[in-house]
Amino acid sequence: MTYRIAPRIAHRITRITTLLALALATALAAGPALADDLEITHWGAELEWFLEAGAPAPGATETFAVHATWLDDFRPVTTGEVTLQIHDRYGEVFSEATAGLDREGIFAVPLTLPEPGHYYLTAVHEDADGMRESTLGQVHVPGDHDHGDDEHGHDHAGDDHGHAHGEDDHGHDHGHDDHGHAHDADDTITFLKETQWRMRFATTPARHEPFAERIEVPGTVREVPGKRTRLIAPADGVVTADGDWPAPGREVNAGDSLMRLAVLPDSGTSSGLALDLARARERMTAAEADLERLTALAEEGVIADSRVVEARRERNTARAELDDARDRQERLDGSAVSGTLALRAPAGGRVESLDVSPGEVVQAGQQLASVLDSEALWVVAHLYPADLERVTSLADPAVRHPGSREWHTVGGAPVWEGGAFDGPGQTLPVAFALAESGPRYRPGMPLTVSLAAGPSRHRITLPTAALIDDDGVQVVMVQTGGETFERRPVRTGIRAAGRVEILAGVEADERVVVRGAYAVLLAGRDVGDIGHGHSH
Repeated sequence: MTYRIAPRIAHRITRITTLLALALATALAAGPALADDLEITHWGAELEWFLEAGAPAPGATETFAVHATWLDDFRPVTTGEVTLQIHDRYGEVFSEATAGLDREGIFAVPLTLPEPGHYYLTAVHEDADGMRESTLGQVHVPGDHDHGDDEHGHDHAGDDHGHAHGEDDHGHDHGHDDHGHAHDADDTITFLKETQWRMRFATTPARHEPFAERIEVPGTVREVPGKRTRLIAPADGVVTADGDWPAPGREVNAGDSLMRLAVLPDSGTSSGLALDLARARERMTAAEADLERLTALAEEGVIADSRVVEARRERNTARAELDDARDRQERLDGSAVSGTLALRAPAGGRVESLDVSPGEVVQAGQQLASVLDSEALWVVAHLYPADLERVTSLADPAVRHPGSREWHTVGGAPVWEGGAFDGPGQTLPVAFALAESGPRYRPGMPLTVSLAAGPSRHRITLPTAALIDDDGVQVVMVQTGGETFERRPVRTGIRAAGRVEILAGVEADERVVVRGAYAVLLAGRDVGDIGHGHSH
């Protein structure tokens, strides 16, 4: 049997249902808001800041687990104190707290939250080496009538990369196992700070920069012509040590005594120097006396003034000879009478070679040592004819050591270009000055030189080390938070000097893993022991 509800009764049932729904919605709106746990990531000039805390509530004291990482080597901070401040946009501080190191890389800072509202959070790390301050972004302290996650959940300021996640209840008492990875349902890969700190790990932001196609040519480090000086024996004799015998590689200054020379009796050097000095003194004395006598006679009109001019010229010549004799004596340590001469470095630099040994008899004019100014070096690029046709600019080359993946910019225009192709390979040499040579460059060292071979235009670039071949797909691991990452397929363009153009998949300033990327990729997969679940 079929029953039909009267229209009036059906209308009443519909009305009651609507009223019940409205009453339920009103009750939910009047109840307290449920705030998410707080998670903030910020990359400063020197530090990466990663903060975790419980859901913010007015007047509550929350322990902020502050993870601090040095951006130069991505190691944990292990010294100093961290201060957190909650303030408004005008700088008025509403809450502040300081804490020392809780454990390696982590500072547990108890911070009392102010009344409901929107605030700014600033972190300061201070140790014996200085102070580092960063404004991490905005923090919203919800009130009883706040609702709607999109409006009040957590505001991000520009590049501050703050994140609020309801599921992760980590106030970083960090029940971290040492396995520590998990793959969330939304394809976010979790890779813990403790794991990052224990391995070779690094990230870098994608750059939007002028970028051009480049070619690579062989190069060589060469000494600058004229920067190698040689120590020559001034007379026959026996070389002896002057203190410590100089070792190759030793840094010396111009005038430093490298060794001594005991002059042989029949060489004539000692007596010759003494005789030259005595003659110069006698000539100077006679010239001054003659000038004084002739000047007096000229004043009385007895002789012409031209005689005085000739006498003054003779006095000046005698003075120059005396100065030269004294200078030679000083260079030889002023000990020519004893027959022992100090042999001094002719210029500053590094002792490159020693051609004699202590006690060895040497002849006048023999090379004893050479000194090279290691701060003045050239990089010489060797261009083949085909390379020369492709190169669009010889300025600002980059160089790479054999076996290294890192490129270093030399900068500047060529200081010298060969006029013709020469050598066994028929190459054109082009030399560039090394502004900062340092210990990693030595004359004769082979290098790879990169030169521009196309027009430069602004492109998004990454180090080639960021690319991973994932089953035939080029991907990178993008860091979205302190412990969160995304696998991101990319489309690449030209490559040059260790960097690659990114046509799609990554935006400028997004941080990408350049060291340890494959470990992060595996952390997002349930393979063996890699995905030991870690929920904070």
